[in-house]
This record gives sequence, structure tokens and C-alpha cells, in this order.
Amino acid sequence: MKNLHFRLEYQTQWGENPEIVYSVDGADTQRLRLHTADGFVWETDITTDDHATHIRYAYQIVDNEGKALRIEPNSSRFFLFNHRSRVYFHDAWAEQTLPSVFRHTAFADCIMRPRGGDALHLEQLDNSALLLLHTLPPEGNLRWAVVGNTPEWGEWDVRKARVLKRTSTYEWALELSPKDFKEGVEYKYVLLDPTAPDGSQWETDGNRRISPCFPEAGYALVRQDEMPRIMLKPWRGAGCVIPVFSLRSKGSYGIGDFGDLRKLIRWASETELKAIQLLPINDTTQTKTWRDSYPYNSISVFALHPLYLDPRQWAGSEAYAHTKDEAVKLNAKPCLDYEAVYGLKMQFAMELFREIGANVRRTKAYKEFVGEQAEWLEPYAEFCVLRDTYHTANFRRWPERFKVQSSKFKVQGSRFKE
Repeated sequence: MKNLHFRLEYQTQWGENPEIVYSVDGADTQRLRLHTADGFVWETDITTDDHATHIRYAYQIVDNEGKALRIEPNSSRFFLFNHRSRVYFHDAWAEQTLPSVFRHTAFADCIMRPRGGDALHLEQLDNSALLLLHTLPPEGNLRWAVVGNTPEWGEWDVRKARVLKRTSTYEWALELSPKDFKEGVEYKYVLLDPTAPDGSQWETDGNRRISPCFPEAGYALVRQDEMPRIMLKPWRGAGCVIPVFSLRSKGSYGIGDFGDLRKLIRWASETELKAIQLLPINDTTQTKTWRDSYPYNSISVFALHPLYLDPRQWAGSEAYAHTKDEAVKLNAKPCLDYEAVYGLKMQFAMELFREIGANVRRTKAYKEFVGEQAEWLEPYAEFCVLRDTYHTANFRRWPERFKVQSSKFKVQGSRFKE
């Protein structure tokens, strides 16, 4: 079993009780009250399965009936156990946390994602005593650092500040000593300029504090802090919004497709754009005519439009050889011939399926995809078959025996439209 001890220093009023709200390995969220002997230091213990890998948690203040009075804003601390089976969390209430917009995948998995020379120092996370800071990446050559009141922490000399190492998109780590927890320390974060330390930016307001504590032997010691009290420059970034069909290039099949996105991405990088936003790319096929070109009339919020398939990915196939000459003609037209392009793409797709489909369906990747996406994939496929069989996407016009089946498509809510 894993033993987790949580300590929170928070001055409460009469009738207020701190709670920890947590989830282990993505399981259902649970709540647990902390206990105190002095109304300031609150503690509790959580026991988890020995195979657990991580925990997400935050604190809130509730009244005697369990009604939330205050919660940490946008806060959800995340901790990977790694080899640890006993962890002592010495936390402080988070008043300022990462703005929620930066938790969106566009920022977390793309714009702010570490890349190039910005390596992740994951070895830091194996240390037995850690300081973890969750905040935005600093600009340019600036570094997140910390300075405190003890000799080990620089005695408030910014030129002796301890630089933190990046361990995740929004996480920085510093190895501590058990002495820091047993004897305590006061500290502040600084936005350090290594070339001119005296011009570094310090946190405002009071000092942060790790108060003396005496965990049992064998516990890993962890302090997690949220956003330093430093005014950061607002993130600014220029980008472009574009429909995929407009990206037609020399090798396209009469319309811009997913393969053409590579050229757009290279151009955006060269011009230092920060983001590309695409108009909807979901399947809109209802009539198989130009009327389906309206991108906001999709029949599925999951399925991508087959019109944007890039045949160049299978340039060595017989299907590509059979269709490329017609593709050159369609690509040379001054305007998009929607019906002809759609017909050619479907011809290519069907020929390619007959050519390689049997082998693909035996692959592990295909079986995993079908299994994981079955909730939407199976009804979507059935819908397409019935649409093509009866030449209409309006299931009310299908034969009576499909009335019960058609209700399945309505139940899908936003997945399928009438």
C-alpha cells in the first residue's frame, strides 16, 4: 500500500473545515476532511493501492454541513509517485494559480510544450525531497529560481538563487534536503536574469514558508507551490484561421487536404505565427453534392471528412496509380469541382480498401482503434451505409424496419443530426 500524508497550514474561522478533494489514477473524485490540534496546521492521511501511479488533488474550505465556502482557483496539483510508497506533502493554500485557458490542449500540448533545447529534467523527480513549482514558462533567457533565508537558500542574495529545472509543461523542480523540512525555511521565487541577477524580478507580498515538521523515517518530502506572485507579461501570439479545402497545392486531388497542412505548418513556423485554427473538418456528407461543402453542417462530431484524405500517403498503391491522372485534371481547374473531387476521393478510398483493407484489419492498431472508438464509430458507419443505400441522410425516409435503428442516431445527441 502507498501511504500519503497531507499537511496544510491555513488559519480558519469558527465552523470552517479544510478538505482535500482528490482522485487517484483518474478514478472517481473523493473528499476527505483534515484534522487539527491548533486551528492552523491541518493534516490527514490517504492510503492507496500499491500499484497506483499518480494523484490529483486540491483543497477547499467547507462549513460543518460540508458546503464549500472557498476553493483553490483552477487548482489541481498533480504528483507521480514513481518509486515512492510513502509521501509527505507539506502544502500551502493556493491563492493564485495557472489561468484555466493555459490548461487547454492547444496551449498545454502545443504552444507551451517544451521542445528543442528545452529538455525536461525528469531525473529531478526521483529525489527524496522536492520543491515543485507550477507556473508558466518564462520568456527568453529568464529562469525560475528561488532564494531564501538560510545559507543553503542564498541568504536572500539573488546572485546565489537556486535555479529550478523544468520537469513538465508547467512544472519546475528543485532538489531539497530533509533538513529544509525539519528546520524550516522562508523563501521567495524570483524571475532570474542570469546575465544581470540584480535586475531580477522578485515575488511581492510576504515570504513563503516551510515550517518545521518531523515526518516519520522513510517518507519522501514534497512541497508544491502554485503561480509566483509576479506580474508576468500577458501571452500574445498571432495566428491564422483557414479552411483545409483552400490549401490546394501542386500534388492535391483538386482540393486542399490533410497532407497540405504540412506546408501550411512550415510556412507558419517560418513567419513566426503561434497558432493555426482550422474551420470544421468533420464529415458533412448528406447529398454528395456541393451542398455538403458547408463545414458547419456535420453528421458527426467525431468522424473526419473523407474529402480531406491525402492519397499521396499511398503513392505506391495501385489505387493511386489509377486515379492520379484524373486528380491532375481536377487540380488544374480554377475552381473546386466538389462533386467530381468527392467522387474521385471515394473511388480512391474504395480501391485502396480492396487493395490493402484485409491486411489493415488484421493489425493491432486497427483493432485497438475500432475497440476504443466503437461508441461513435459503429453507429456512424451504420448511418453512412443506410444513407448510401437509400440515397438520403433523412432517416425518416428509410424503410419502416429501420425506424427503431434510426432512434439510435437521434439518441447520439450532437453526434448525429437529423
